[in-house]
Amino acid sequence: MKRILWVLSLPIITLLYLTIPDCRRQFWRNWFMVTFLISAAWISAITYVLVWMVTIAGETLGIPESVMGLTLLAAGTSVPDTVASVLVARKGNGDMAMSNIVGSNVFDMLCLGIPWFIKTAFTNTSGPIEVNSSGLTYTAISLICSV
Repeated sequence: MKRILWVLSLPIITLLYLTIPDCRRQFWRNWFMVTFLISAAWISAITYVLVWMVTIAGETLGIPESVMGLTLLAAGTSVPDTVASVLVARKGNGDMAMSNIVGSNVFDMLCLGIPWFIKTAFTNTSGPIEVNSSGLTYTAISLICSV
């Protein structure tokens, strides 16, 4: 099973290896900001595809977008952060666990605003933005409260 998963993930690993400089190596040591920015771009691209696929699955199954976003996507993004925080806290690094939790929510808040900023700044500068989500207010308030 491990070998099958390795073969299936090999194209993604190769693509990331070729596009992200490894700042642990001596040659790339001073390129850490480029590594960070390219990693953030990859996370954004993969997240876009994930949301797109969840939206298609929700439309196919007749599930509203707000329900899909609040359950599937929220759990999919929060569970790995929670597991990482628990593992770090068990090793005795509670400050790292707290910074992971706070940093994750701050990153979520920034990522919520960036698409709308791009749309208003470059696409439609005169009109309001139409958002088709009834659960957006609840999501934004939850993130702000958790931060």
